[in-house]
This record gives sequence, structure tokens and C-alpha cells, in this order.
Amino acid sequence: MHVCIKRADRLLFFSTCSSQINTALQLAKRFGWDINTFPVYKANAETNQFKEPLTYVNCNKCYDISVSDFVDLINKGEVRLLKGNFTDVDLQLIAKGVKSSTQIVRDIKKLL
Repeated sequence: MHVCIKRADRLLFFSTCSSQINTALQLAKRFGWDINTFPVYKANAETNQFKEPLTYVNCNKCYDISVSDFVDLINKGEVRLLKGNFTDVDLQLIAKGVKSSTQIVRDIKKLL
């Protein structure tokens, strides 16, 4: 599953992982990454649609594509949309994670 955030005419994709919170902690420790680059969310059927009790977003890996390329992926059946939203606080945690990451380029950081 990926989290997708639309900013201007760009879409930012972040990979997510559930039930492997210890993996995120080990990666942060191993590579010296700020733990804030792995914000953790509780499942909430009303907003984020995560099914597992805890899911983290990896803010150290972000893919940037255009809206038109994303529409093409949907039309080809390569991407399936799952509806869900983040609160403003949730989005602020992702923005903080991206800005704290040494792995993300400045152009993407500016989008958040």
C-alpha cells in the first residue's frame, strides 16, 4: 500500500508498512535516520483506511509523479484507489518526516 499526497500538479507516493514497527526502528538506528521519518498511525476506518492496528509511513522513500501519469496508471489498472484521508495533524507528521530525512531531495521537501 502507498500513501499518495497531491501537491500542485505533482503526486508524492510513500510506501507504508504495518506490524513491522521494529523494522522501522532498526532501519533508523542502522542508517542514523531520524525516527520522525517513520510516523506511525493507528487504524481509523473513518479517515486513513489502514486495516492493521499500527502502520508507519516511510518518509525516507518518496516517489514523485505527475497527475497525468497517475491517471494513466489507474486507466491501465496498475493502481487501484482506496479512499481515505489524513487529518491536518497526520499530514504535518509526514511533512516533518520528509523534511527530517537525509534521503529526500530538496525539490520534494519544498512541496511539503
